[in-house]
Amino acid sequence: KRRRRRLQFELMESRRLLAVDITLDGGNNLAVSDITGNVNALTISTNLGTGRFEITDNLNAITTTIPGASGSGTNAVQIPFGSVNGTSVFVYAGFGNDSITFNSNFNPASNFQVAVYGNGGTDSVTWQSASSLRNVFVLESEAISIESNINTTEDQIWSNGVTTVGDVTLTGRDISFTGTVDAGADNLTVNSSGLVSIDSSLSSTDG
Repeated sequence: KRRRRRLQFELMESRRLLAVDITLDGGNNLAVSDITGNVNALTISTNLGTGRFEITDNLNAITTTIPGASGSGTNAVQIPFGSVNGTSVFVYAGFGNDSITFNSNFNPASNFQVAVYGNGGTDSVTWQSASSLRNVFVLESEAISIESNINTTEDQIWSNGVTTVGDVTLTGRDISFTGTVDAGADNLTVNSSGLVSIDSSLSSTDG
């Protein structure tokens, strides 16, 4: 008589999808990169109490091998300020329909610059930080929500679909908008010591 074998199935542990990698570039600047083209929901912040950058992605796990960093392989990574000797934060969003938020706690140092490259897909950037920076460049993004005053010692470039939330003041040297700007019923004030350029249109419902 032939014995019947019992089939056993083992449930595999769920794996977080690794889609974002954080590295230091050749100038020891912080580089946050989408490595798969998936949809990302990034929040970039700092914690002055612990002296760390805090970067989360609600949809994907984040990897990093930066010395002193913690949380690699999870949805939240912390990187010591002391491990980043450069003065730039670069975000390369890749080809998904991504959202990137710089929240109200983002405050690296006034000599820092931020550059966001939306790349492909339909990307949205939300800026909630009122910290003083050197430059802010938000490029190749389809929707930008500015929700705080922004002060830069040098330049600002804002790409497509800028909307402001509440009364907003932008202060810097050269300030450029390469797409539409919609202030709604609120006030948008631009204080420039250099040039202000709007390549598309400015609209407001504030009489």
